[in-house]
Amino acid sequence: MDFFITLTSGPTKDQPDYDTAWSEYRPQNPIKLDGEYEVALVQSVFKNVHSNCLATINIFSPSQNMDMFPLKLYAKDGQSVEAIIKNANNKLNEWSSSQLVDQTIPTIVLNEENLEFSLDVPKDWTYFVMDVDKNHIEESYQKDNKKFLSSKIINLII
Repeated sequence: MDFFITLTSGPTKDQPDYDTAWSEYRPQNPIKLDGEYEVALVQSVFKNVHSNCLATINIFSPSQNMDMFPLKLYAKDGQSVEAIIKNANNKLNEWSSSQLVDQTIPTIVLNEENLEFSLDVPKDWTYFVMDVDKNHIEESYQKDNKKFLSSKIINLII
């Protein structure tokens, strides 16, 4: 008996945060098979696999349940780092207004002269910059600061 499962690796209405560079299949109900089966990848189509996500900043509040907000820095081809930071700060403001009460809102601070950026978070909060696109951001620049390599994002097409 043959059966097929079609999986998408891009954003869907159920998983809008997926990008084409990474996805996981999480069915609502587990697939249960009786006996042993051979599994094979039948077809793989790579279209538009260039991710426009430059980095993910995971922000942790000091609450007991360790609430985390994953903030992704996205960039369009030719977009300035100022616009990227502005968009990310808008997302932080939206999240903060719905989650935080009477607290300082986390903000990404950009030094436009040297293209360094860091996060200004309330006391006892922490953050980690992860999944850095090394074509656009210097990963091991400093512990709390990262640095854009250029003032505009130019995506390399291979």
